[in-house]
Amino acid sequence: MKKSREQMRRNVMQRIPNVVQQTVMVAIERQPAMVCDLDKIVRTHSCRPERAAELMEHVVALVASEQPGADRAYLRQQAFQAAAIDDGKKEVIQAKIVEVELLKKGWQIRYDGGWSLWIQSIPDGYTPKVGSDLCSFANGCFVLGVVIDGHVCRYKTCEQERREQQAALERRREETRKQFSEHDAAIEKLPDVFQRRIKKFQRAPLFREDLEAYEIFVCEQAVLFAEKLQTIDELIRWSELDFGQQREVVPEISDGHSGNTFGLACCLARLYLEQPEMIMEMPGAMAPLVGSNAYLPVEERSA
Repeated sequence: MKKSREQMRRNVMQRIPNVVQQTVMVAIERQPAMVCDLDKIVRTHSCRPERAAELMEHVVALVASEQPGADRAYLRQQAFQAAAIDDGKKEVIQAKIVEVELLKKGWQIRYDGGWSLWIQSIPDGYTPKVGSDLCSFANGCFVLGVVIDGHVCRYKTCEQERREQQAALERRREETRKQFSEHDAAIEKLPDVFQRRIKKFQRAPLFREDLEAYEIFVCEQAVLFAEKLQTIDELIRWSELDFGQQREVVPEISDGHSGNTFGLACCLARLYLEQPEMIMEMPGAMAPLVGSNAYLPVEERSA
């Protein structure tokens, strides 16, 4: 039995994610015959929420096919404005652009409040300018969507962003694995207690890929500080100097220190001078940021 358009419409609206329902409703109102093709899309395409942006692209393409000469960038902009990016928790910022700097592959934009972001060229060719209205959608530290004067610069779902971040992490881990021989050579140059410390951490899954280079750096600097300063009193006095004065005393100190790496390197240096075996009990260098479980085998981790 052939389905009526109303049956098709109900089937479409029942199956699509909430995130694209408004866009689809508008499309059906403007082009009633489109419901037949939309019905085919939802029966053949995944309607899971994490695929919402992909489904929206199908809708945009369908609308464009029904309107010869339609501007796809404009249609995508309309779709973006008609529905939220996805159902994830997002922060929405609306502001005026106060500074625009043209770079090689896009723009550096500063807006009200002193914040800034970088965008690539806008798909429809629009050029941002001082005074433009900016709307951005963020999830934590990730900017998922940017609209300037109604022109969509980019949009992603939270799930798309997670997949991209995971893919980037896997690429970085693969590059790090190629450097393991360099890590091993650096570890062998460290005093025995530091070697044992790192080998203990190597029992943890992905320690070598994600945390080992950071740990080696801190241990190397700790050994340097201890050997140069030789006493705990000198180490404490030196650690309280400004960086220029510290460099005069220890020229080999790295420029790459954060507060965390410098603080722990000084702590390990003090233990090396006073109680070397206690170095084995100190948490991993990045534990304040990632937690202690990251340095333990799975079976020893706390809940």
